[in-house]
Amino acid sequence: MVWTMDLVPTWVRAEEYLSWAKAALVMGTPFGHDAAVCYAKRAVSRLMDSLILYNHLGRWVGHDNRLKTDLMKEVGIEIRSVVKDLIIDRRNDIEHNYSGATEEQARHAVEIAEMAIPPLIEEAKLWAIVSLGLNYGGNIMAPNLAAPGRYSDWNYDWEADVPFLLIDHADPTPRVMLIHRKDEEVRYAPLSKFERGQAVGLAKQLREQVSGGGMRMGCSGPYFVEEMKRRLELAF
Repeated sequence: MVWTMDLVPTWVRAEEYLSWAKAALVMGTPFGHDAAVCYAKRAVSRLMDSLILYNHLGRWVGHDNRLKTDLMKEVGIEIRSVVKDLIIDRRNDIEHNYSGATEEQARHAVEIAEMAIPPLIEEAKLWAIVSLGLNYGGNIMAPNLAAPGRYSDWNYDWEADVPFLLIDHADPTPRVMLIHRKDEEVRYAPLSKFERGQAVGLAKQLREQVSGGGMRMGCSGPYFVEEMKRRLELAF
């Protein structure tokens, strides 16, 4: 069982930004050209940042786009250099040089975004993996905001001798926890303490669990992690 969590459920969808870029392009005006490049960049950047977060690399989300594309490549997600050159860098040049976008620049940005966004959307369908090693039986119900206490009853179990992984994104300081039920012990490390190679290694190992055919369930928001911490009586 692989549990995943959408860390950015309130973000505007990349498809929406792209539709705004295309609508701006057909205006055929200086404002439209500028807006088309702006929203094409925003659509791509939104997906890049969500992928950074979904792979538990959030400490680098505020860094430059070259580092982000390098991190994604190390994890196994390819973002073509033309996306950075003709969308992201082009928008930055226009913005910081206070120059207007040309029709050609706007058209190239929108067309490249149309090609780049679909495969990135497919990658972003794999939300952040937040738990491995839990064995569930019977009827499984995800946290339910409409139910009392914001959750539904679950039917689950675990092997006492086998530790399981829980990544706590319900806390302002996300941490990776190995929970040993038999010994009533929790070993943990804040994600912010992971060096780059360690963080990339964690992301790759987690992604391998899904590519190996593991059963996957997801929740939009921190409710699953909050409920697991409550049931495990974790006070942090």
